[in-house]
Parts: sequence; C-alpha cells; structure tokens
Amino acid sequence: MAFNRSLRHHSLRSREVLPFYDSVFAVAFTLLAFNLPDRLGALAGTSQLLNTLAWYGLSAVAVFLYWLKLRRLVLLDRFVQLPQLGLIGLGLLTVVLVPKLASLVLRHGVGVGSLLQWTLAQVVNTTFLGFLLLFNLICLLYAISLKVRRSHRRRSDQLLQGIITTQLMGLAAMLVLVILELSFAWFDNQYVFLLPLILVAEEITVLRVIYRRPPQRHP
Repeated sequence: MAFNRSLRHHSLRSREVLPFYDSVFAVAFTLLAFNLPDRLGALAGTSQLLNTLAWYGLSAVAVFLYWLKLRRLVLLDRFVQLPQLGLIGLGLLTVVLVPKLASLVLRHGVGVGSLLQWTLAQVVNTTFLGFLLLFNLICLLYAISLKVRRSHRRRSDQLLQGIITTQLMGLAAMLVLVILELSFAWFDNQYVFLLPLILVAEEITVLRVIYRRPPQRHP
C-alpha cells in the first residue's frame, strides 16, 4: 500500500522515536538502582536484605517488560503520528514515576485497612497499582489505534489482535489485584510478586501469536 506523503508533516519515523524512548527507560532503571543503596543501609537482618533485593529485582523485571511491550507497538508502524506520540509521552511519564512509587511501597506498603477506611499502606499500594494499570491501558489504546488507523497485512492484523486480547486480560488481572488490595486486610504488597508473573504470561501469549505458523493452503 502506498504511503500518504502528507503524513510526514504530522508524524515521526519510529526509528527517530526509539532513542529517546530507550533513554527514558534507562533513566527508570537508573532510578531503581539509585534508590537501592539508601534502602539497604537501613536494614538490620538478612531476611530484610533478601526481601528488599527481591523487591527491586522484580520491579526491574516489570520495568523491562513494560519497555518491551510498548516498544513492540512502536516498531509495528513505519511512522508514529501525533496520537501515538501522546500515548508514548504519557507512558514514559508513568514509567519514570514507577521507581519512586516502588520505594514508597517498600517503605509504607505493609498495613491493614478496609475499603471504607483507607490507611497509608492502602493509599501507597493503590497508587502504585493505578500507575501500572495506566501503563497497561496506554499499551491497549496504542494497539487499538494502530488497528483502527491503517490496514495491515493479515499477519500484522493477527499480531495486533493478539496484543489487544492479551492487554485486556492483563488489565483484568490488574483490576483483580486492586480489588484484593482494597477488600482484604491480609493482602498488602504481595502483588509485587504476582505482577512479573502476569507480565511474563502476557509476553508468552504474544510470542505464541508472533511465532504461530500461518495455516498452509492446499491446492
């Protein structure tokens, strides 16, 4: 399909966007590493040390998978238009705040509370989950915008539909975590151990779509 040359005045090549995109995610990783030494200095026991290292390690895994998820969508199009640039900018703003929110959850995320009487732990945990939910929603809207904006080849359509379906499932899982956080006193910040599992399950589902062989046509 021929490319509409008028779009060049209102879009950027995806290869031009990726360096800035990758740099912002590098900043997020740097902030995670920067917050770790200060936290380790306040620990007194081995169990607390291991828990903190696991926490930051899982947070880094989550940030990496978020980087991969949105980057894949950017690469699907040759040109990135203004609506997609807005979604990318909002996603980058969200991910830069994740390291600080992760630090707050580690410090204040343990505590009882109820749906009608919020505690500091619930506020911090729900805020953190809300930002992660927002990033998932950004990826979903980006995938939908790509599917609506232009017609892809059949295999690209299958990939986009697979991504959209996977994102909907991920959003549902994240909403379940929010409900558990607000409804049950025993559920504090355990979601940080479930979050990477959800993201890995999403990636496995998308990879199955990518590497699925198209059906063979018989003469």
